[in-house]
Amino acid sequence: IILAEMKDLLSLLRTNINIIPYFCLRRNLFNVKACVMKKIWLATLALYMGVGVALATEKCTPSNLLCDYLVNPLGVDNPHPRLSWRIQDTRQGARQTAYQLWVGTDSVEVVQGKGIMWDTQKQLSDKTLHPYAGKALLPFTKYYWKIKVWDKDGASSVSEVNSFETGMMDIKNWQGAW
Repeated sequence: IILAEMKDLLSLLRTNINIIPYFCLRRNLFNVKACVMKKIWLATLALYMGVGVALATEKCTPSNLLCDYLVNPLGVDNPHPRLSWRIQDTRQGARQTAYQLWVGTDSVEVVQGKGIMWDTQKQLSDKTLHPYAGKALLPFTKYYWKIKVWDKDGASSVSEVNSFETGMMDIKNWQGAW
């Protein structure tokens, strides 16, 4: 949405840059210096905003991280939850060429790229859905995870840390008393 709005603004600015001298003449404000300054200012603004949009979307960034198709779910009973993500990249031919997943119980260690429970190392794959294959998950435990992806040019980008919390995991963990 933001990218579309920026494109609309840039096209509006381009149109206005060509119209400014007409407005100056029409309103009997034929001040060449003012018209040129307005034109330069609008061109600079358009360039600055255009470069900002281009830089913001140049990288292949992982987003929409899901665990069993949910955002930060609670009560996951699957011993091998499916971790998935999407790639945000507006460049033509953009694709993921590799990934690395970290899963751990300490969010600080996961931020630092240390996965106590699971570290896939760099996997050359374009998959964006991967079942958990680390150490056995414990019941009633919160796990943190993040993903690092590499794009077609070899540049990497790391996601924010997400989490999931396991549930009972097995009927044996039920502790009811009547």
